Amino acid sequence: MRKNNRSKKAYPAVLVTNRQGRGGFAFAKLLGVLILLGVVGGGAWGARHYLNKEKEKVRKEVYHVAKKADFLVTVPLTGQLKSTDVEELKCELEGQTTIETIVEEGTKVKGPVTYTVKLEDTIESISKYHDKDLLCIKQLNKDLKLDWEKLEAGTEIQIPGDLLVELDPLSLKERINTQEIAVQRSENNLMRARGNKETLVLASELALKVAQNNYTNAVMDLDKLKNNTIETFITNTGITIKNLETDVELAEKSLTAYNRLKELGFVSDLAVLTEKSKRDKALHRIKELRDDLEAYKKYDQKSLLSAKELKVDECKVQIEKTKVINKANAADAASDVLTAEKTLELEQEKLEDLFEQMANTKIYAPQDGTVLYWTSRYDRGEPVMEGAKIWKGRNIIKLPKTKSLMVDISVPQLKRPQLKVGQRAYIEVEGIKLPGTLSMISTTVDSNRRGHTDKSYFKAEVAIDSSNFPDSVSEGMKVKVEVVVMNLVEEERLIKLPNQCVTTRMISEDTPETGCWVLNEKTEKHEWRPVTIAYSDETHIAIRDWASILDITDKQKDKWWQERIKAKDALDQLAEKLAAEKETLMVKIREEVKDYSIADRQEAIKTAKQETDQAIRKKQEIEAAKIISDFRKSAEGFLSEKQLVKFDEAPSQLKREGNKTEGIMVYFDGLREGERIHLSPLTEAENLNLDEAIMGKGYIDLETPAPKKTDSNDPVSLLGITDDQKQQWVAAQSKVKVAADKLKAGIMSQSIPREQIQNAFAKVRDDFRVEVQKFLTEEQMQKFDGQMKEDYKVLLPKE
Repeated sequence: MRKNNRSKKAYPAVLVTNRQGRGGFAFAKLLGVLILLGVVGGGAWGARHYLNKEKEKVRKEVYHVAKKADFLVTVPLTGQLKSTDVEELKCELEGQTTIETIVEEGTKVKGPVTYTVKLEDTIESISKYHDKDLLCIKQLNKDLKLDWEKLEAGTEIQIPGDLLVELDPLSLKERINTQEIAVQRSENNLMRARGNKETLVLASELALKVAQNNYTNAVMDLDKLKNNTIETFITNTGITIKNLETDVELAEKSLTAYNRLKELGFVSDLAVLTEKSKRDKALHRIKELRDDLEAYKKYDQKSLLSAKELKVDECKVQIEKTKVINKANAADAASDVLTAEKTLELEQEKLEDLFEQMANTKIYAPQDGTVLYWTSRYDRGEPVMEGAKIWKGRNIIKLPKTKSLMVDISVPQLKRPQLKVGQRAYIEVEGIKLPGTLSMISTTVDSNRRGHTDKSYFKAEVAIDSSNFPDSVSEGMKVKVEVVVMNLVEEERLIKLPNQCVTTRMISEDTPETGCWVLNEKTEKHEWRPVTIAYSDETHIAIRDWASILDITDKQKDKWWQERIKAKDALDQLAEKLAAEKETLMVKIREEVKDYSIADRQEAIKTAKQETDQAIRKKQEIEAAKIISDFRKSAEGFLSEKQLVKFDEAPSQLKREGNKTEGIMVYFDGLREGERIHLSPLTEAENLNLDEAIMGKGYIDLETPAPKKTDSNDPVSLLGITDDQKQQWVAAQSKVKVAADKLKAGIMSQSIPREQIQNAFAKVRDDFRVEVQKFLTEEQMQKFDGQMKEDYKVLLPKE
């Protein structure tokens, strides 16, 4: 940070500390360099003393008087010419091949032409007439889906342009012949599969009819058994039994008659026995038939019915089974056909791919243009030439249209907000200046450049508004581009400053603020003044003039600045008062918790700090609001009603436009014409990143009090050493000084071997850290370690 306290007799030489991020030398590393100087040439400490004295020389301060001036704001960039209409021709041949012939670079070539098919034209005759490859003609017109065997007269087709490249076809002809045989085999397999499918359909239909016929017969047999066979058997058996019963009745009568005749002596006993035997046989036969009929009804009838019903079920199942088998066979046959079709389709695609590969051995011009061999910074392949080895996807030729050029540029991140599409631009190439327009700027970072630099860039394009340039201007040439951002003249002029006037300081641990150091003519001291950058270029910046927003007249300016300074001083005094009040409260709190353990003490201080910050912030809001209210009331005395409306509305409007400063605090930014602005010395130019210095990166609001102007090199301030820690800190500094002096003496007397010097320095550093760790808090130790890495000398006692 810059120091703002200046005495009248001599101004401090350094206004800006070393940049954060340059990273000072480590303790051992820096001393090691000095030791090396002493060992080689002697007088190391004399050299160091001389360098320190040079740094302490008082330089004459340089100032720039703030005033409004004309300002043509431009962004200078470099770019490369690029065609807006370019065809990139690649190798589409599989594997690796060789360029047999290629057209000479710079040759102007013609693209495809339209040809109308005539009567009796064939693809062969057209190819021969135009001296173009037959396959290339087919490939160029493949979207028309023509039947090349039957071309219709009047059909318009495209004939390829000039031949650019011819590649080695390798073994494509043999592969095409082999593939044609494979296609023929696949066609035969497809025909066989289709024939098998038709045969299977007929066989399946016959099998289903047989199964259905068997089912019909089984149903008829079952019906016959139920309605005829069983009933007939039972009826016939019953009739037979009745007949036998009649025979028994006749036999009984006959036996009775024979018994009487026997008694009368007309017949013998044998005749009686014969008649009796006939009767008994008839009775026995009746019994047998009745038993058989009962068994038939009880068993045989059910068995016969069950067998016939089972036969019907079997036939029904056979029908369904036949259907399932037929369906499966049909699916297999269809699958065989589909497989054969897909196989044929695949083989045909392979053949077509080979034809396409053969066509790709010849590359014709797709449009009119000038031939440019492809080159790339990161391409490790052979240069494009006859005999060069190339592979699929390798770029060969770029064919841009004549005079269809634009400029391809990369915009640094810090310049991106200034550029907008439509801005005028001027392009310089080969001593010729051409008008242009910024036609495109990306909203995302260019990923192609992200890996090659730690800066971010955005892709952009500038359209060339003129085609009046020589043919020697071609794609790939480097050009200078200057984009016009704004031309501030007359009433639009703003305060213009050199870039060295503007810098950035940290107003808190993570909040930067952009501003200038303004010389107070009364106190002869430098005061920090926040500013907002409106426009900038490589050398100058334009400061946003907040007074112009209110249309402050020349008559009102003195009064405006008088009241503004009064209010700003009041706010600064308030911030300093509250900061002192906060420090007093924190000292008291640290005293109260000094006997706590380290962990409890840190937790108590953290809690108390949060409560104190909240109370201070609330008090700040109340008192600051009163100061702002007084400022507003004082402005009512000289501002018009229209100006007062703008006074109230401007802060919120500016916030919507992207201004970072909160609320009415925007009126405390900026400069007044005639003020003297400090210029950073040119000897410190290496410490200035002008791009970073001129871009608005921070703001201060009512909630963040301005920091007290303390010595940035004071370790007590850097580490936040409390009063009760100061004595221990001084003791630790004394110890490290004694150790360092002993080490220096040992080095000068060469009593310490060179190979042990680095370890000796590391021990001094580590001992210093162990000593301060006994009383510093964890937060203070983090700051201590950071400062040791950045610039260890700040922590050592002053010589």
